[in-house]
Amino acid sequence: MTISTQKVCRAARFTESTWLDLTDHVAREFGMSEERLEMLRAKDIARLIGAIPFLAGCDHATETAAANLRHYVMSCGVGRQIYAATPDNSTGVFGRLSPAKYHGGDEAIILRGMSLIALNMLADYERDVELDRSMGKYNPIGAGDWNYDEKYAELISNVTAIECPEMDEIVEVHTIMNNWWAFDAFPSWF
Repeated sequence: MTISTQKVCRAARFTESTWLDLTDHVAREFGMSEERLEMLRAKDIARLIGAIPFLAGCDHATETAAANLRHYVMSCGVGRQIYAATPDNSTGVFGRLSPAKYHGGDEAIILRGMSLIALNMLADYERDVELDRSMGKYNPIGAGDWNYDEKYAELISNVTAIECPEMDEIVEVHTIMNNWWAFDAFPSWF
């Protein structure tokens, strides 16, 4: 992906009302309780996933945000096994995030946002190396397929290459690195 130097964050299009409408829509599709909806709304990574298409000025930003948010919700619940890391889908840090799609928009803003999401995923894998090993679960860091320090440096470089204060208001690097991926650790359907 080529990085442009143009800053295009369009925060005015991603409002609190937009976020509430998106999460209402997704919650209805998944039959979420009010409690789970509030957990989703409180999750910085979920808000970032919803915001990226708007901040980047993507075509069909609402539809794109809803689709990407659906993938996120699935990866946290009943679709966890479908979205689980495998050697085949972990050839690169962005390979794990391949269900996310964007049409049009500023590629640098998209890359910045996706890099923040990838930093969260990377930190989760790093935290879970021993646990995953004890459970016999594939972990790209634990398997030696990813070098944490190299991936971290690459992703931080992508984030710092372009300013986007509007994205920083949603989540900053230090926050995303300390958050867990899932918006609810114990989904009601498990």
